[in-house]
Amino acid sequence: MARTREEVTELYAAAYAAKDAEAVGDLYEDDAIYSTPAYTVVGRAAIVEKVSEMFSACSEIAYEDDAPLLSREDGDYAVVHGVFRSRVVLANGTQHESEGRQSNVAHRGPDGNWRIVLDHSSSL
Repeated sequence: MARTREEVTELYAAAYAAKDAEAVGDLYEDDAIYSTPAYTVVGRAAIVEKVSEMFSACSEIAYEDDAPLLSREDGDYAVVHGVFRSRVVLANGTQHESEGRQSNVAHRGPDGNWRIVLDHSSSL
């Protein structure tokens, strides 16, 4: 679990590298919103399902965040905005590289762990 807001980013990258959809899902609150230009899903279970679909379609996936362009923490909430890059190799060998912007809102729950409430990304 993420004991700091920064740990959310580290654990997210590690879960992507391992193609572990359950570990990605553990970083979201039960009713979180996960939105991209292609789809929006609501709830941890739907996020795990969508990420599992994505991972199963890829033979390789790499995800990298730049340092945040904006990061604000106030009490039990944090807002982070930044740029990311991804490289995906589909099962058929087709490669895709993209760069985009992402914004997320994280919340520190009663257990002291940070989880994502809202995760939005878009292409540059």
